[in-house]
Amino acid sequence: MYAILQQFLITFATFVLLRTLASASPFSSWNKCNQLDQTRRTAALVSSAVARLLEDSRVRVVRISGHKEQMIAVTRFVFPRTSIYIDFDEDRISDNLQNFIIAHELGHVRSRDPIGLMLIECFMTAIVVSIAIRLSVGADSIQLGLTLGPPVLLIGIFLFVLPASAYIRRNVELDADAFAAKLVGVENALSALRELRETGLARKYAPARNNIDRRISKIELSVNKTMSLSH
Repeated sequence: MYAILQQFLITFATFVLLRTLASASPFSSWNKCNQLDQTRRTAALVSSAVARLLEDSRVRVVRISGHKEQMIAVTRFVFPRTSIYIDFDEDRISDNLQNFIIAHELGHVRSRDPIGLMLIECFMTAIVVSIAIRLSVGADSIQLGLTLGPPVLLIGIFLFVLPASAYIRRNVELDADAFAAKLVGVENALSALRELRETGLARKYAPARNNIDRRISKIELSVNKTMSLSH
């Protein structure tokens, strides 16, 4: 039992270290981006509430360009800090949508989602890898170990790690939407999400139409619950 736990802890620590070093690497694409200057930052934000929270959070907003998607807004942990990366044409989307996007990403920052997701994914992957290594090393023969280990690793990744990670990420996005709705207002949040749905600009930010519909329904459901409780 101790050997299994030791194997898991070593594997988990290795994955966390590798992910952290990868984000800190000078060769990382995220580290080659330029920070928004104050003028562009002010132009990108229309809500004073969002602007104040952005300054209070001391989060770095970085503009990237030339991305293959039409619009992107992501929050990444790039050691030693969490940053928001944006790439969109302010002339093609409304001020309300720009405001919602920044507020949504601030929700990820406030909840420390990038670090949390990294640790959870490393934890799940370490479990699968540790089991696969244990089966391979503990087998009666090398042939049996090679027969057991790789299939267990693939099954664990595709049937456990990836589905669990996708489920957690969906809920994280919904939580960030809820945070943004509180910050910019429910109607403004719903209007921004409907704009995303109708324009089809945000393939990366909202990969599928049903994803947007789910996010809209979640906000509407929370509003209905609040109204029912108030009555």
